[in-house]
Amino acid sequence: MGKNQYQQNIEVLEKKGKLYKFISLILIILIAVIFVAQWKRDNGSYPFFKRHNSAPYTQQVEKIIDGLQYSGLVRFESRDVYLSLDFENGTWRLHNIHRFDERGNIVLEEGRYGTCGEMAAYAYEKIYPIFSKQYDIKFVRAAQSGYFLTPKASHVVLSISKKRGILTKGDITYILDPSFHKYGPIDEFEDYMFLEEMDMPPFVVNKDKDVVRMVSESVPILIEKESLLSFTVEKNYGKFDKQNFIVALTMTKKYRYAGRYLFAIRNNNGIAETHMNKHLGISEEVYKQLREKVEFMFDNILKQQK
Repeated sequence: MGKNQYQQNIEVLEKKGKLYKFISLILIILIAVIFVAQWKRDNGSYPFFKRHNSAPYTQQVEKIIDGLQYSGLVRFESRDVYLSLDFENGTWRLHNIHRFDERGNIVLEEGRYGTCGEMAAYAYEKIYPIFSKQYDIKFVRAAQSGYFLTPKASHVVLSISKKRGILTKGDITYILDPSFHKYGPIDEFEDYMFLEEMDMPPFVVNKDKDVVRMVSESVPILIEKESLLSFTVEKNYGKFDKQNFIVALTMTKKYRYAGRYLFAIRNNNGIAETHMNKHLGISEEVYKQLREKVEFMFDNILKQQK
């Protein structure tokens, strides 16, 4: 092989080496673009600007839940909400406590007031278009150490988990609690005990306007000044019949199991007895409205029995 031919071969190899380096650089750039695009799709942000384990779409979620307030007071006091008792089965029913629009979506009073299940359903409808392509959203029944300490007094939140992708394992879970304006990774919810996961609460699936509870179980109405206001129907000295029952509002302080009567009417062997306690942090105006509502429900039960 002559010197010129050898030099030509060297030049060809050098050109090929440069071409291979260029192609390799292009491939690296393409892989990086695919990586970042996939990360963006699965996480809602770019990897170099994303705080470790932060919740996706935080600004959009905060905008949705910012104005919500835990209160069923307006709905509870509505004239079409009434009580009925089933003495045979030991249950009671609060009628028309939930409202739905023509599309079957939950309606919050004044667009912002509701209780936990209602606000979770409302938040679900709002965030689903944002999250559905990249995340699975489930409803979760939970106990919460502040106000919902037992499974019977369970709370409802949303669980948001990443779908499986090329670069994701689908094992990162976030919790959204519209009632307390909390949103973040599940490890930030140490004061919650998660009990049951479901696609949708039964009352939303069935469009149930009523709430049915066993005797002595309660329905939460309002959280205010670190106390939970609830409505309940109870037995009278172990009896639950037409002559013996209690219709009551109770106030339970945060982190406490036992509540105190705010206002109660007892049907004691057919004789009505009233218990009042105005010193539990409720304003005089709200107390008057609540008392009138309970009196209306009690009187309506007596009318139903005639």
